Amino acid sequence: MILGLDIGNLTTVCVSENNEVVFESRLKPYQQLNRFSGNDVFEIDNQKFIFEEGYFENNLIKHEKENFINLVYYAIAKTCDSNSIFLTVGVPAGQYNSERENIRRTLMQNSCKTVN
Repeated sequence: MILGLDIGNLTTVCVSENNEVVFESRLKPYQQLNRFSGNDVFEIDNQKFIFEEGYFENNLIKHEKENFINLVYYAIAKTCDSNSIFLTVGVPAGQYNSERENIRRTLMQNSCKTVN
């Protein structure tokens, strides 16, 4: 399945052939008190997060965000249920030449996560 992903400072958008997901680009570590929240709890590599809560991370270089990889996996999981995808990631035009390989490397170094 082919997915298009854009992680912004405020919102994340992920699109597949038959689904589109938009959510706020913020998360925080899950605590028991969060069980009363209506927001999604998502587990990545045995660490739980609650999405659309916490602070917005405003970073010009998107893949350097502390929560970048967690947002990637959450967006993929919300968009499709396939274990085999082709991911296309949006990059600001002014950063394409300088950051393309860095984004690719970051994603490839984190290409296998356990998600629940």
